[in-house]
Amino acid sequence: MLKKLSVVLLCLVLTITLFGCGGSNQPAKSGGDATQPIKIKVACDNVSGGPWDAGFKEFMRLVEEKVPGKVEFQYYPDGQLSNNDQRTTMEMIQTGGVHIAAFLPSIYEQFDQRWSIYGMPYLFTSIEEARASCDGEAGKYMLGLLEEKGIHGLALWEQGMRHLTTSKKAVRVPADIAGMKIRVMDSPSFIEMMKQLNALPLVTSMGELYTALQQGAADGQENPITTIYDRKLYEAQDYVTLTGHVYNPLILGINKAFWETLPADIQQAISEAAVEATPFQRKAGEDLEAQKLDALKQAVEVIELTPEEIAQWKEATKGVAPKFKDVIGQEILDLFGIK
Repeated sequence: MLKKLSVVLLCLVLTITLFGCGGSNQPAKSGGDATQPIKIKVACDNVSGGPWDAGFKEFMRLVEEKVPGKVEFQYYPDGQLSNNDQRTTMEMIQTGGVHIAAFLPSIYEQFDQRWSIYGMPYLFTSIEEARASCDGEAGKYMLGLLEEKGIHGLALWEQGMRHLTTSKKAVRVPADIAGMKIRVMDSPSFIEMMKQLNALPLVTSMGELYTALQQGAADGQENPITTIYDRKLYEAQDYVTLTGHVYNPLILGINKAFWETLPADIQQAISEAAVEATPFQRKAGEDLEAQKLDALKQAVEVIELTPEEIAQWKEATKGVAPKFKDVIGQEILDLFGIK
């Protein structure tokens, strides 16, 4: 009798265990039933009030609107986490030291030389053509390459056209900068471009640039108008030449391992917000550039080039692309219409 009773009790225990705790085989609910918001660390290597900052603020606003209460952004503008050193930012996003950041192709090409494509001088004939490429097949393909290095690509925002500043003399044609020390980013394609122009490339981080110009270690540098103005580089320069030699997209990416831990609804919100914030970020940059170009004209001599002068810059830098064909690869060159 005792034996029978024991068997009955055992069956009851098993029944309660199986049905009372059931659901262990049910898929986890997508979307965070979590009571605590997910903390997301965002780094911006650009000044507050600039076009990067504007893009990030719009992006974060959109995400919070799409998944209210489910995420908490920890935002670090002004290069706080990297001392404005993009290579440091790259390493932090790959290791998860930050979750989301924006970075330039000319820095990322140190990690994957195929991104040298965006360092090719006069790759695009207009800003409209550049944007269409970034939003199209070529841009999507390039973002997909980031996965190999532990980054999930979200969107291609915009840094804009890059221009030249100098202190020694006004520059109109390539021969004018021969022998000058021109600061560039730590980018093989930008270093090669200066060599093709018979200038002396000097590599420094953005955090060291102002001092290099002020102390005469560099005779000039190249950057978008907003950067030239926001970082007060014009204070140590006398001339701005609107060469428009390179178009820089701005890569927005998220640490891949972190991305894969996020619930599906938060992934969707982040993906959508990144794309939706793109025209806002570009327009913010466009508007700020117009304002800051006007302000620069009050402080230094701004030199606008004729089509014939631009043609000389194109001719002088046409030898850059052939040197990078092998590392970029024909598949990417075809996407960008380079034979």
